[in-house]
Amino acid sequence: MLISVVIPAYNRAEYIERTLKSVKEQTYRPIELIIVDNNSTDSTKLICKRFLKAEETEGFKIKLLEEKTPGASAARNCGLKEASGKWVCFFDSDDIMSPMALQDSVDAIKENEMEICRFQLRSGANLRINHVDFNDLATEYDTVNFIHAPYAALEESSLCPEILRRFGSELLKCKVEEPW
Repeated sequence: MLISVVIPAYNRAEYIERTLKSVKEQTYRPIELIIVDNNSTDSTKLICKRFLKAEETEGFKIKLLEEKTPGASAARNCGLKEASGKWVCFFDSDDIMSPMALQDSVDAIKENEMEICRFQLRSGANLRINHVDFNDLATEYDTVNFIHAPYAALEESSLCPEILRRFGSELLKCKVEEPW
């Protein structure tokens, strides 16, 4: 099952390479990494281009896109439109993903039949890579947002309209035909 990891980036030259490497170091495959540069004025885009040329492999495809409309939401939407994965993972350009993050997420999603899955580092928690199980993972995880692609923008949605509104008017453009 292909996972598309969408990373919006704006002036993150100081952090972006370690973020991209942390996605590359995932134990899970296949991954489609989609980096969306959002008008960076530093060397963010150049670093991403170098990473693409050096790190793309059979199970790790990389796309570098540009979004002129300012803002992380516009960049995420741009990446979402280009995503090929069954699942889309939104990740921030200054975070580090632990090596088992995608595998643990896929396991949890399959086990619980989820449509949306979100992890965020809890206040005072420390990132670590030796999680025992999904419950342990959920106690102190960095921000990772997954959404099942058909529910995002590619097909119709069965999600409650209230949930859809919380994602913002542009992120999820779905056909919701019955009121809740």
